[in-house]
Amino acid sequence: MVQNTDAKNSLIQTLRSYIDISETLERQLRERTAVRKIGNNRNLSLYEDAHFFVDTGLVKKQHTEHDDVTHFIADHDFGIFHSAGLSYELLTLEPTTLVTIHAEDLTSILAQNPGLLAAYQKLLLFWAMQRLARNELLNLGASERKQHFIRHNRKIVNRVPNKDIASYLKMTPNYYSSL
Repeated sequence: MVQNTDAKNSLIQTLRSYIDISETLERQLRERTAVRKIGNNRNLSLYEDAHFFVDTGLVKKQHTEHDDVTHFIADHDFGIFHSAGLSYELLTLEPTTLVTIHAEDLTSILAQNPGLLAAYQKLLLFWAMQRLARNELLNLGASERKQHFIRHNRKIVNRVPNKDIASYLKMTPNYYSSL
């Protein structure tokens, strides 16, 4: 129970760095979220459109058919689990603790807390900007891509296998290692 409280406390503290959180909102978040502990190299299985916060650990988003890695989600970052009709999966790269919330619960909390809605919209914009940044990264030469990734992902670069970084950068593991 203490670890569950710790993970939820971490979520609240992370949100507080962006918005003011009333006692009511904090209570709603604590009541409507759940903590999940997932082992290393496991497939995330959550409810459709569930949102999650990575308290500790590391998750990769990977295409199911050709194993292309398209995103990494690390400590104190947010994600959405959307499986219907999409051809990707979320896999843990190390033991991971998530705080999850069902889409319906999040919608209800957003409706009751207009200040949170603005922060949520910023988060959606941030996710869109991450995708654009990756597209721009892939336009660079291979060596520049590798250096840019290392420079901008210092907190995860030593935690991600080289084969996954190479996949994310759209190069073979052998070529990545030779750079």
